[in-house]
Amino acid sequence: MITFISFYQTLSRNACEKINETYQDLCDQEYSPIENHEAVISAMFESARRHHPNGRFILITDTFTEVTLSSFIEVVRTSGSDEFFELERFNRMIQATNLLPIETHIIFLDPDIIIRSCLEHIFDQTSDLFFTYQKDGTKENILQPEQELVFPINIGFIGIRNENRSKALKIFRKIVSNGMQIKNKTYTYWFGLQVIFSSIFKKHLLKMEKERMEQPYEIEMDDVKFAFLDAEIYNFTPNRYMHIPIDTKIVHFKGLKKKKWMVKYWEKIKNEAC
Repeated sequence: MITFISFYQTLSRNACEKINETYQDLCDQEYSPIENHEAVISAMFESARRHHPNGRFILITDTFTEVTLSSFIEVVRTSGSDEFFELERFNRMIQATNLLPIETHIIFLDPDIIIRSCLEHIFDQTSDLFFTYQKDGTKENILQPEQELVFPINIGFIGIRNENRSKALKIFRKIVSNGMQIKNKTYTYWFGLQVIFSSIFKKHLLKMEKERMEQPYEIEMDDVKFAFLDAEIYNFTPNRYMHIPIDTKIVHFKGLKKKKWMVKYWEKIKNEAC
């Protein structure tokens, strides 16, 4: 059994402006909040439930965001700021995970994701934490021809094994705390965690790519085992509408244009045979 946890919060104008500055500086694009967020969030959780009918489904939000969802989705409201939002949202997911009575494996998901397959097999491995690894994300030139920013680790998907969860969450809290101490706060508004995680694991990922090691690639730090899954399978972003390989298990609709595709895509596939 898996507990799926996601986070959504309606941001203030000031927070959107700060995030937008980061977007424009790094990839010459403007940041836009999710349009029709209830439909997007519902599609994500419905896709997870389709392949995990006995799962648990939790949305973390703040005390002000308006959200009406199906009864199978638990909405947990927490207090917090939208300043340095990239780190703040992750911190509140960790806090909620500590406080809620959860006795299963956990998967953190961005709301702009569609799950196309059962993910229970991931936890057949012995690792404690699961990330996805994007090939070419370790290259110095991180701007792709489509002007999409690519990091080797995208935090839209994170898996947490239940048996060693306390150590895993301790590492996460340490990472968030270190992130808050960054003197240059640019990345703390957006992309911050991906920068931090990519920096921590960069030498390992470069070694994996250089030696063409098979995925999942595993390392161990602070008595916690990390596994890196192939993002082409577990965190795939389509370059054009509906161009999605058949073996893709998780589709990540990053970017405003792709989010508009997401709900239409879910409506198309939700009644197809699993």
